[in-house]
Amino acid sequence: MDSGPSLQSFLDNGAMPSYSFSLAQMNHFVATARSGTMTQAADRCGVSEPALSVSIRRLEHLLATDLFTRHAGAGVELTDTGRALLPLAEELIADAERVNNFAAERHGTASLRVGCTGSIYPFVVPMLQADDRRMPLAHYRRLEPVVAKDEDLRQMVAGGRIDMWIGMSADPDPAAQSETFHRAISLAPYVIGSPSTLGGLGSTITMRDLAQHRICVLEEPVSVQYVSRLFREHGQRVPPLVRLQTWESLRSVAAAGPELGILSIPAPPVSISGVQLVIRRIAEPVADIHLGVFAHPGRASGPVVHRVADLCRRAMLASLAAVPELRVR
Repeated sequence: MDSGPSLQSFLDNGAMPSYSFSLAQMNHFVATARSGTMTQAADRCGVSEPALSVSIRRLEHLLATDLFTRHAGAGVELTDTGRALLPLAEELIADAERVNNFAAERHGTASLRVGCTGSIYPFVVPMLQADDRRMPLAHYRRLEPVVAKDEDLRQMVAGGRIDMWIGMSADPDPAAQSETFHRAISLAPYVIGSPSTLGGLGSTITMRDLAQHRICVLEEPVSVQYVSRLFREHGQRVPPLVRLQTWESLRSVAAAGPELGILSIPAPPVSISGVQLVIRRIAEPVADIHLGVFAHPGRASGPVVHRVADLCRRAMLASLAAVPELRVR
């Protein structure tokens, strides 16, 4: 089968192939796909949200296809074409970064690539970036955050595309074939909902009470598995779980009711469409979930990993200080 002109034929003819898209557009596409919202993607890419939106629209026009389905007030979702393009775009960006860092790595000034999920990003990455500007991490030129789902981050660190990733584990010392887990902090789950829904549950909330409601969770494997385990450990059936990709969509659904949300990352209560979300602790003892740093031996030095873990703990403590209803150990 004729696969078209080879790279060598272009070189022999003194020509190189041209491309209609740019690396910046591909980076904007990947950031949006992994963040789930254009707001977080724009923050990660260092551009305004309107500029990022225009960039992605232009990419969709160049490729003659929609890459995202837009949901008003609830982020974006990849189309089938977008899901097919995502691994190719990530590979392209990774190759470009390797070229970009070639000289830097030879002189010990490469970027430290730290991955995290979209739900963790707004709580820990700003502190990491601020600390890195004040006191750069070891010999690294800069800290480079990478946002993706936890299963993708695990593959990225195993393949050397990132140096470590920040994530959650229901086990304080999870067994992993190629990673070590450096626990930063343990967090207790809590419930969010509208005043009318939570008010109807009385002064204390138990897992039995929650089993009577549809429960909103972030669409991440560790979140779904952890919440399901909480119900089973208290002898309750797992209620229907509403799996949502972003904080914005989860809080919007919980504010509308009658669904409730179970979360662990401490976020101050907010007002959604005039409804002030309420935070409540679960009355009976429940297992904590653990936030920490997953690192591949040899990817980053021990002191760097421990410093990132310490910064994560400080970021969580700062968030908890703003939410007195929650506890930490």
